[in-house]
Amino acid sequence: MLFRSVHLWNLPLQLCDVTLWMTAFACLTLVRPLVEFAYFAGFAGAAMALLAPDLMRTWPQYPAIYFFVAHAGIAIGIAVLVVGRIAPVRNGAVSGY
Repeated sequence: MLFRSVHLWNLPLQLCDVTLWMTAFACLTLVRPLVEFAYFAGFAGAAMALLAPDLMRTWPQYPAIYFFVAHAGIAIGIAVLVVGRIAPVRNGAVSGY
């Protein structure tokens, strides 16, 4: 019953889709593991996507606008949280081993 609403053409779920949701939840809840995941995965993925975009459509169409708005939203949300010192990354977050 649950899987009837899942359509195969909505897949794959990409890393930036996950980090977009994690950034939104991190901004709303300020939970450290969410902030750290969004920081490391979000900056890596969103920065590369903004620096070297691979667009399927030309600029003034909806998919291209969504691409830049979503990736810029990830970068801005994480920058506000971490660089703005609202939810800074812990000292041991980088070296997890």
